[in-house]
Amino acid sequence: MCFDVCSLNAENFIQNVDFCGMKKVILLSTFLVFLSPLILVAQTDLGGWQSVQLKRSLSEDASASFKPIFRFNDQFSNYIDVFLDLDIRKNLDDGVWFNIRNRGILAPERKYNHWIFLDVGKTWTWSPKLSFSNQLRYHWGLKVNGFDDVDLLRYEPKIKYKITDALSAAVAWEGHYKVGEDHGYFRSRYSAGASYAITKRFGADLYLWLDDFSEFSGAQDIYLIITNLSYKL
Repeated sequence: MCFDVCSLNAENFIQNVDFCGMKKVILLSTFLVFLSPLILVAQTDLGGWQSVQLKRSLSEDASASFKPIFRFNDQFSNYIDVFLDLDIRKNLDDGVWFNIRNRGILAPERKYNHWIFLDVGKTWTWSPKLSFSNQLRYHWGLKVNGFDDVDLLRYEPKIKYKITDALSAAVAWEGHYKVGEDHGYFRSRYSAGASYAITKRFGADLYLWLDDFSEFSGAQDIYLIITNLSYKL
């Protein structure tokens, strides 16, 4: 039951405002802010990555997850493929972590493909609400079934802000550099979004990505809506 606001002084109102559903208002407003740029990009290539994720703790400092990601483009009218991601993560001291991702790729009328991601990163906690992280990734495109995918070196700095105990927002940039004979800068990826802990086990993520190829290959920019529902086993 909500408190009678008129009967509260300013101090008591601030202490009890969460009981009147303000967290839900903040959550909804944050998601609407992140979705609003889509109005401006309706005439561009708009796609999406929709996923569900199962997480499990292996030890105090190690975890695993499995996440199928369904990908669409052409304003969600065309199904592309599904990524099958299996991650193993190890946390070390001082905010350092390692992660290995095996990504299987299944697509209609196309043979199976496979990538491996090798990640290392570090997080700095600037305050109880604000943190900064760096991640370096080697994106290894395996040569299977005739595929000749490029290998990439990817770097991503990210700033994360904790709005409430359950809700956080983040912005990031990621640069992709092709390695090998045909080396060179490939693309930039910009992202902004929010994560919400629905319960202790269920979580939800909503992000907007911009894949920018224009300065490097002349290809059209791609906007992506990223959604994920997660569950901790």
